Amino acid sequence: MPTLKAWAAKGLFAQVQAVIPSVTNCNNASICCGTWPSVHGVVGNSYYNTATGAEEYMEDGNLVLAPTIFERARPYGVASALLTSKKKLQLS
Repeated sequence: MPTLKAWAAKGLFAQVQAVIPSVTNCNNASICCGTWPSVHGVVGNSYYNTATGAEEYMEDGNLVLAPTIFERARPYGVASALLTSKKKLQLS
């Protein structure tokens, strides 16, 4: 973890603003993708499923329409990982 240690030593820090709507799923997807909800497609904690006619919680990583920062870094040889126990943050 030399990179993380170097960042910590240099005081890597950026103040950011929450996205609107300011709900967990929108903000988590924005952090992971580096884009706004209008780009990554996660615009709430739940959505109306037109196929079933029901409101469903957004917890399927396949609902994220934009590439994550991890996916964009891969072609440059950057290895990364997101460790989570939340189903909604696990991309297939």
